Amino acid sequence: MTKLTIVYGGLSKEALMEAFEAGEIHLNTYAVDILEDPLFSFPEVKKNVECWICSLSEIGLTEGGTWPEIVLAAFQRGFTLVALEVAPYVRFSMTLPTFDSIERNDGAPIGAITIASPRLRANTEVPAGFYISDIEGTKWLRGYVADDLHVWRHSDLFLWKLPKA
Repeated sequence: MTKLTIVYGGLSKEALMEAFEAGEIHLNTYAVDILEDPLFSFPEVKKNVECWICSLSEIGLTEGGTWPEIVLAAFQRGFTLVALEVAPYVRFSMTLPTFDSIERNDGAPIGAITIASPRLRANTEVPAGFYISDIEGTKWLRGYVADDLHVWRHSDLFLWKLPKA
């Protein structure tokens, strides 16, 4: 498990998009869909959030699990969901190992970190959230679609919020 503090907020949508371009961070179509959704917010004031990155095995899911199982296991260990608006700032703040391929048709790429956040919409046909990855030297903030039946691997990494003591 890795602990980190993320500073987020303070950028408008336009400034955020300029920061992606300046940082050579690529977005897939799903990520753009989330950022353009009227329910996605752009906090005006900067805030700090304490987070942990851990694999599903580290929260007790040695066989992997579905989203409801993952959330339950994380909550039982004191973690909570991260605001979806934190994800772009996680991407800005982290350097990840680079992998050679994004090819994994049934889940996130190896080494990717999924931001454990609530969905903007209940509809499972629209993007559920973000993950970050570095593929072939390219930094990504990617949106993804998954329903509650999708089984995540035991080695998949998630970023969770630590509740304030």
